[in-house]
Amino acid sequence: MKEHHPTVKSAQERVGPFLRSWELDNELQYGTNAMRFFYETAEVIDRNPPPPGASRSIQAADGISVSVTCVAAEMSVGKAAYPSPPSTFVASPDVITLWNRFQGYLEDKEPLPAMAYFCLTVLQARGKGRTGAAKLYRVHEDVLHKLGELTSDRGDDTTGRKFLPSRSPLTPQEAGWVEDVVRTLIRRVGEHAAGAPLRQINMSDFRSLP
Repeated sequence: MKEHHPTVKSAQERVGPFLRSWELDNELQYGTNAMRFFYETAEVIDRNPPPPGASRSIQAADGISVSVTCVAAEMSVGKAAYPSPPSTFVASPDVITLWNRFQGYLEDKEPLPAMAYFCLTVLQARGKGRTGAAKLYRVHEDVLHKLGELTSDRGDDTTGRKFLPSRSPLTPQEAGWVEDVVRTLIRRVGEHAAGAPLRQINMSDFRSLP
């Protein structure tokens, strides 16, 4: 810790969002649980110790400085060093919400169309509509329109977002496209939260669709 904190809890609250951004930055690149931090212990240092022989009482909440060691990282891909922490990505509340839904899909807890459509509606809510979302996050409207088309009216009886007699399931190629777009949009929301310069996301950034 480079800052003084009166308690372990306050130090953890300061460090936690940064570490979560670091974790999610890697998960978006390398997959779920690419890197994880686990709290192990804290070293408590009294910055104003009494002279030898003096009586004293210690109040953990008020009289100590805390150094927190956020130690172990479990990685599914072997690396010689920690991946660099993100400088243009923040795990904002919206990022965490979107990632949790995406992770739920990866764990077969919900269908792809429902998850992806939910993610699209979050962006649209922040932009006060699809056109506003495209401008806010610098995503070409064609990308959002195609995502809406593939997730609103497609899918079978177990994966469809709503019942339509003539609907058809997503092809493997379309499903892969939707996954790629959702990952990209989650990252873009984090880039926007970090105040990073945003390059426009276009249809050409993704695999071709028939």
